[in-house]
Amino acid sequence: EKCAQWQQALRLLVAIQTADLLPDVISYSAAIGACEKGRQRQQAFRLMAVMQTAWIWWLTPSSMAREIPATAACETAKST
Repeated sequence: EKCAQWQQALRLLVAIQTADLLPDVISYSAAIGACEKGRQRQQAFRLMAVMQTAWIWWLTPSSMAREIPATAACETAKST
């Protein structure tokens, strides 16, 4: 059941965008975290690329946004 939560997180992210709202760093962070827990690292990296392209993490002073790539990189290194 937990493995499927990453799919729900992605659906929620799409629903935000479909409602003509802009997902923020917290929305993306939650989806990325769910992907990592579901062992969907490639999807997590894709979401990080979308964030970077859209400059989402630079629009907030949150240190969480700057930690996302480092955390993902560390987790990927541990699994290889």
